[in-house]
Amino acid sequence: MTLTVSEHSNPAQALLRRIKLIAPSMGYWRGSYQLKGAQVTLKGHTLEDSKTTRPQLKILEQTESLVTYRKLFNELATQMNNIKNFYGEDFPSIEGVRQVPIPAVGPMLYEIIGKINAAGKPMFDPDRFVPRTGATTQSVAYRLACIADQFCAEWPVMREELIAKLEPSVWRNVEARVPAASRMREKFYVDVAMIELATGSEAAEAVVDHLQNGAANDDATRYVQASMQRQVDSAIEQLVQGPRVALAEALRNLNELINRDGNVTDRSFNAVREAITKLRMFDFAANRDMLDQVSRLERRLGQTVANTLSSDTAGSNGFLELTNAVIKAAEDDIAVSNDIAKFGRARRAVAL
Repeated sequence: MTLTVSEHSNPAQALLRRIKLIAPSMGYWRGSYQLKGAQVTLKGHTLEDSKTTRPQLKILEQTESLVTYRKLFNELATQMNNIKNFYGEDFPSIEGVRQVPIPAVGPMLYEIIGKINAAGKPMFDPDRFVPRTGATTQSVAYRLACIADQFCAEWPVMREELIAKLEPSVWRNVEARVPAASRMREKFYVDVAMIELATGSEAAEAVVDHLQNGAANDDATRYVQASMQRQVDSAIEQLVQGPRVALAEALRNLNELINRDGNVTDRSFNAVREAITKLRMFDFAANRDMLDQVSRLERRLGQTVANTLSSDTAGSNGFLELTNAVIKAAEDDIAVSNDIAKFGRARRAVAL
């Protein structure tokens, strides 16, 4: 897939020097089907179809075995989202596309895809170690493949259990839409698409190739270029602001825990540490003051015994003063605008 941006697009070129656009996705059979002809009633009254959502049958909720697999699928999907959120920031307006700093592309794909065989299939890696988590957990693609193979092998038996559990009319309603055993495995996959941004003359040519006449060519080319430039501008704002917003949120949650004298443990620092790591991945979009503040916070976290923090001690020893200072730096609108300007553009005005 190729996205076009305007010719002489300095912001786009600055962006491309720093990041890759990656669209990772994971699919699995969700087993949810709308019940054809079903109606919703409320206190004895039948509601109009146009005013309600048609009832669904959630197959993975029906038996103990199916519920077990649903939990496994959901857990893996959560882990996939955590990986995407840690390594990337959204590319606004294009769902699923992430801006990933170039040095982080390898680690991200290592967590998602891992080791593959000659046929391109994920395989077990006996030497696997994930620096981000400090774990030996196999890749998402390998784990999904294992779970999917097991699910599909057991599906004929689970299908019979399902039929026995359901009312016959309910099963007949969805039976034709449930994949046959021979096609079930196709519902499970992990894909990674690399998206390219075309700049300069090739961007204009990509538009002209699809148009009929000269005047339309010029008008449509300018329109598409302007549209894509707006998307690039939004993307730059996201990669500047996103990591800072995540850090400020993690610090606010930590401060709230301390201020209510909750049980502060070393694990309470994990969200802050992860946000710091992400901000450092996007350090090209930060400023020196922001990075210096983060370095001070990092040192302080390393020197602090978590369970000694209370509302009193954290207030008197300067811990909360430091966390609040970092929050203020992360949310400094002037600094954000200046860092956006480093990419060759001004921050968009917002009408209130």
